[in-house]
Amino acid sequence: MNGRLSRFPTLCVFSGCFVVVAAWYFGVHQRWAIVEDLRHELEAQQAVLEQEGIDDASVQRVNAMLEHMGEEAAFYQQCWRSAYDSAALYEELDVLAAGAGVQLVRIEPSKSGMQLHRKDANVNVEGFIIEVQGPYADVAEFIGRVHESTGLTRFKSLRVYPSSTGADSGGIVVATMQTEHVAVSDVFTLGEDSQ
Repeated sequence: MNGRLSRFPTLCVFSGCFVVVAAWYFGVHQRWAIVEDLRHELEAQQAVLEQEGIDDASVQRVNAMLEHMGEEAAFYQQCWRSAYDSAALYEELDVLAAGAGVQLVRIEPSKSGMQLHRKDANVNVEGFIIEVQGPYADVAEFIGRVHESTGLTRFKSLRVYPSSTGADSGGIVVATMQTEHVAVSDVFTLGEDSQ
């Protein structure tokens, strides 16, 4: 039995070494290999990015473009929202006239309105006949504001003429226009609920 006892410490040392080597190989070595593979993949991706010339400035430009597109979408969505409600549109036209410094002589609905409901979007068209009076520059500013601030706006007709006949008009003009204001809802609703 003495021979067996003398082999026991050797067997324990050998078994211990085997367990340590196996643990290193199956635990640490495999994880190390995964980390090395990831490092090589990252280096390859960085090399591709450097070859394509993509740098932080390019990424920032793309992010700025995406932010600008989001602002544009929010702007149009707000314009279209106001154009979807006749009362809000009346109020908006009144505010635009006051802001441009012209007198709003007449505003009435025209017969060109319509509504169209589709699966992906709803379209509403409100038509108005608008008459304003004021200095030519202010009337031109009002027309520009109407075009830019009330949804998709189309001028079906526009007439500008002096406020009185003869030379005593003093630069005051009258503009009569027929407009159509298109409102679209449920278009820019990525990740949002429909309005």
